[in-house]
Amino acid sequence: MDKEDKRLIADCKKGNNKAFRLLINKYKQDCLNAAYQLVSDKELAEDIAQEAFVRIYKSIDNFRGDSSFFTWVYQIILNLCRDHFRKQPKENPVSLEDSALESILRKEIPDSDDVPENHLEKQELQRIIKESLTELSFKHRQVIVLRDLQGFTYKRIAEILEIPLGTVKSRLNTARNRLQKKLAVAKRKYIK
Repeated sequence: MDKEDKRLIADCKKGNNKAFRLLINKYKQDCLNAAYQLVSDKELAEDIAQEAFVRIYKSIDNFRGDSSFFTWVYQIILNLCRDHFRKQPKENPVSLEDSALESILRKEIPDSDDVPENHLEKQELQRIIKESLTELSFKHRQVIVLRDLQGFTYKRIAEILEIPLGTVKSRLNTARNRLQKKLAVAKRKYIK
């Protein structure tokens, strides 16, 4: 954890509201991005980030510094997202927007040469990837987001989710295998 964060957190624990505002301003965009990548809804992500800020304010005294401040904050955001999905009916899966899939698409879909057929193939694969991701359970989707979209290490994901490292690898492997099966079918059908 950097020195500025340590100082701000210490000041927050003493009741310094200005330090809290500075700390939140420093991480606000990261919090919004993290929430958005998990829920793919801008307004919902903003609500989750706001609730995270409230929880951070109320529980800053509980932050021990065992991990980085953002790892702790990310855990709060994940818990809020998890709570949201538990309350949501199973038949209405969250939709994932194109921006949240960008890095996965880059890995799976070659650049088109501005040929209309290639553009249509790419759009169809995007639709299939989006559909496949929404079919994943939240526990599988969250490891994909943390690893492939956020770029966290396996060890850090295990810390954030408070699960064993082997479970992280297993969930990620399961999620990727499910995505690859759908993509293999799509590639055979749409890419010549």
